[in-house]
Amino acid sequence: MKLTSNSGSSNNIAIATVTPVQGTVTAVAEGKATITATTSNGKTATCEITVTHA
Repeated sequence: MKLTSNSGSSNNIAIATVTPVQGTVTAVAEGKATITATTSNGKTATCEITVTHA
């Protein structure tokens, strides 16, 4: 998944990480994480993701 905002973050980097400049979300382990995207004018959006073993 790729974010199209100015910055993004994960509340649980043990499950998923977000590259700060590119906004790419990378799965690290199984579990749940909340990804937050923030625009340059301070608006935010969140998305809960679930990482499972394929």
